[in-house]
Amino acid sequence: AHVTLDAYPTSTPRAELDARAAEGARFLENAGLRLRDGEGSYVVEAVAPGSAADRAGIVVDDVVVAASGVRVTSRGDFAPPPSALSVPLAVRRGGNEREETRVIDLEA
Repeated sequence: AHVTLDAYPTSTPRAELDARAAEGARFLENAGLRLRDGEGSYVVEAVAPGSAADRAGIVVDDVVVAASGVRVTSRGDFAPPPSALSVPLAVRRGGNEREETRVIDLEA
């Protein structure tokens, strides 16, 4: 219980990594999120008023640690899975180590 295993492919073609990073950036923009890189995480820098992220209850200074069940180590990790209708984000708030799940609706 409470163990996270991260698996990384031995090598991924650069074009595939770039495509995933672009898809992750599109998701963040469409969700209304602007993030800054933290140490092994991403910190919410801004949330667009009325955006999907705002409706999900994400606030400035939340620390995003996972998207769709995957620990975020790059912006490409924010790319939604194919045919996903929503993206759950695991966030930490106020220095708390406990993670909360906030769900971004992709249909909005």
